[in-house]
Amino acid sequence: MITTASDMARRAADARHARAAGEDWAAVAAALNARMERDRVTQTELARRADLSVATLRSLQHATGRRATDATLAAVCRALGWPDQHLLHVLRGETPPTPVDQQPPAPLPRESASATAREIVAILRRMESRIETIAERLDQGRNPIHAR
Repeated sequence: MITTASDMARRAADARHARAAGEDWAAVAAALNARMERDRVTQTELARRADLSVATLRSLQHATGRRATDATLAAVCRALGWPDQHLLHVLRGETPPTPVDQQPPAPLPRESASATAREIVAILRRMESRIETIAERLDQGRNPIHAR
């Protein structure tokens, strides 16, 4: 069997379609629009920040037109302050991981919290004592660095 260029192109198109079948562009549009509304950013401003055309951004906002590249999605993510992979997770129907700087700290067990508070108080008392020593030396006209 001879494989022609048109057969190869058809197979490539079929593979792209199969890969795209599980993609949820409406979810990408919803996430994008919600973030734009939250941040009060216009299409023009976001397109400028992401270095995209307004038409490309509009296509993403309405889930229409051709499939955007991963690089385009990453550029939009960066422009909106998301990690580069955020919209790819949304596209695949996955929950995007919460960036570390936005995660709430893990709650401490009650006994750990009181132990931590005691440690903090002890550190603050040592700092207070050192500050008092430095203040006394300065009052006496001594250089605290050479006084040791």
